[in-house]
Amino acid sequence: MKYTGVSYKRVKNLGNYESEHLELFADIDSDENVDDAVDALKKKVKALLGVDEVVKPSTLPPPPKQMPVKPAIKEEGEIDF
Repeated sequence: MKYTGVSYKRVKNLGNYESEHLELFADIDSDENVDDAVDALKKKVKALLGVDEVVKPSTLPPPPKQMPVKPAIKEEGEIDF
């Protein structure tokens, strides 16, 4: 397959339901490596937006602990949840 151009788009969450989109396009020559061109675009877009890598789930803080719910006994032998 012959590639003539590549693009990379990134969305940055600004908070308060706002985001910023930035997309760069590049024409590539037949002797250029497509993967290298995409990597260069990614690096440039991330630098312009001022973003690092995506936060991976393992680096997020743990969810808050919930208090255990104890069943209330209404009458003998009958449990209400």
